[in-house]
Amino acid sequence: MTFALDTIDNMVEYIKTQANDPSGVFFDDTEIKQWWFEGVMEYAQELDYFIETNSSTVATVASTGEYTLPTDLVGIVSVYVTVNSNDQIVDPTSRKRLDLELPAWKESSGEPTEYYFEENTIGFSPIPDAVYTITIVYVKSPAQHASDPLVPVWHRKVLTHYVLSQAYYKQHDERRSDTELNKFYLLLARAKHNVKKKRDRLPVITNSRFTARITPRR
Repeated sequence: MTFALDTIDNMVEYIKTQANDPSGVFFDDTEIKQWWFEGVMEYAQELDYFIETNSSTVATVASTGEYTLPTDLVGIVSVYVTVNSNDQIVDPTSRKRLDLELPAWKESSGEPTEYYFEENTIGFSPIPDAVYTITIVYVKSPAQHASDPLVPVWHRKVLTHYVLSQAYYKQHDERRSDTELNKFYLLLARAKHNVKKKRDRLPVITNSRFTARITPRR
């Protein structure tokens, strides 16, 4: 059977057929789509034309340290606070570092100079003591669907190797999982070589929601 991979549903059916589970008894469609998204995210780390940036503005509230981030945020490029019409960089940190090095940080307040990023939340230190306008420049989530034009046809086929590696891994078939994963990274490296990149336009991601990566087991 030939699959065009022109829709997310066709991709799911292709993966189930390749993994000998055409009826979807062992694999859930949702998890297959999640593996697809993870593969797209892996691509996004390497190929700049998969990366789009956006910005979001937060108006802080006195004595409130944490705020909800946009749902399409994948990674933070930069954060700055506007004070007296001047933009000042807010440096990245982590809650763990703050707890270890500044155990009383939750009791301090003032103009934010550092931020931490956890799941869908951004927090500031010191805790804002007034209304500040904070701008967050971030990387948008790439397309999750195979039919999206941001994922050209050739790349969809490459991404199926990543999804199959996850499927075989779930089936405890490490040999086939490694084979598919190695194909994915080989073709990804080839795509990266063939794409004319402009590094000065590629944002540096200081924090990312995407941290999971299965590496070949040896």
